[in-house]
Amino acid sequence: MDRYLLGIDYGGTVTKAAVFDSRGRQISVYSEKTEVVFPGDGRCEIDPVRLKKTVMSVIRGAVAKSGVSQSLIACVGISGHGKGLYVTDKNGDPVFCGILSSDTRGAEIAGRWKNDGTSDRAKKLTLQDADAPLPPVLLRWLKENEPDAYKRIGRVFEAKDYIRFLLTGEAYAEVTDYSGAGLMDLVNQRFDPAITDIFGISETYGAIPPAVHSADLCGYITAEAAELCGLEKGTPVCGGLFDIDACAVALSAAVPGDICVITGTWSINEYIAAAPVTADDGTRNSLFALPGRYLIEQSSPTSAGNLDFFIDTVFRGMTYKEADELVKACPYNSVIFTPYLYGTNSKAKTASLTGLTRAHTRADILRAVFEGVTFSHKLHFDALCSHRDAPDTVLMGGGVCSSAVWTQMFADVLGVRLRTSSVKELGALGAAVCAAACAGIYPDLQTAAKSMTGAGAEYEPDPEANAIYREKYGKFLEEANG
Repeated sequence: MDRYLLGIDYGGTVTKAAVFDSRGRQISVYSEKTEVVFPGDGRCEIDPVRLKKTVMSVIRGAVAKSGVSQSLIACVGISGHGKGLYVTDKNGDPVFCGILSSDTRGAEIAGRWKNDGTSDRAKKLTLQDADAPLPPVLLRWLKENEPDAYKRIGRVFEAKDYIRFLLTGEAYAEVTDYSGAGLMDLVNQRFDPAITDIFGISETYGAIPPAVHSADLCGYITAEAAELCGLEKGTPVCGGLFDIDACAVALSAAVPGDICVITGTWSINEYIAAAPVTADDGTRNSLFALPGRYLIEQSSPTSAGNLDFFIDTVFRGMTYKEADELVKACPYNSVIFTPYLYGTNSKAKTASLTGLTRAHTRADILRAVFEGVTFSHKLHFDALCSHRDAPDTVLMGGGVCSSAVWTQMFADVLGVRLRTSSVKELGALGAAVCAAACAGIYPDLQTAAKSMTGAGAEYEPDPEANAIYREKYGKFLEEANG
């Protein structure tokens, strides 16, 4: 009799749960909108009570939809957004709202730390800049702006670790998340009170839970959680992983070498390495799901979410299929879009459309949006390739893969073969792979990944299109860099 795995994927837009069999075949998926609020001043928050209800609801929905007996769910894995902050008191009760990774309330503090050298001092240990959405910045913001809440902090969680806590009552710090959060010494791969001392938040060091790895057993579904989510009490729950690690695992990138491109709200571009990158060019380091490996990342909020904006506000009523068809039929043109509606990876501060004339149509604008997002990924891709050899094949996942037109554009712009995944829910699958290793269905995470993931369609670059895009990419860089 087959055993099944449940993967949870908590993101800033949608929260999902999916049931997979032991070979990685998706049996069911159930999702609900993540009810995020934006109170102003750069804040991006979620009510912890609402989050708990959403998580329990999607689990119940996925299990019911699968038709699989709850007794056959061997283990649960969780993937979630990185950065941000979720804090509770010592009893596990929330002391503040959940803060997501797109929150920018800490920009002033991050700027201050950059100017006074605090960020550079910490970077010698963390190997990353102290940017606005990182937990140390947000903890310092709480200390300065919400001192009563700050004094009550008993536990410091990352997103998926908080969800695991809701399911098991056990507090752990899974390393793929915390190592990318500016809280861990990546040189020695451990927590160090020197880091919180540097940031002036030494009071919170004791609130960081014990470190665990992705496939470690981290507790069992409690009676309360079982009643709410429909799983069997005592179902094992593993450590889980940062969502960008989950996508890499689901794309079969469980060994060093492959570059992964993940398209969503964020442009994620990454590869696995045996050693970190110390160049000061925006490259981020964190620990990968496989012990002893690093995840090398170039990212910014400049990806497919830009198209969502145009669909929702400019071309209301248009479907994504219609947008695809318009771009497919649209010839190359002079319109350039810089995809910085939600943030930037260049000197440009805001998004822009340039080169428009009265002769252009909405198809020209949509093509420019597709191209601009792709060019932004190329900027990150080229930065990664400056630290290693350029690959022959890139593994690609995320929303863009639903569009053959756009995926082909990525192949043409990057000038490499693209291989997509046969599974759409990459975050949930990556979490399920960890769960399978934890449950002993496979002897280790790498074997589980090889057994449960599979390649989808491949796209070869068109040399003529690549030549056209190289010229236009140069013009894009002129716009992006002012």
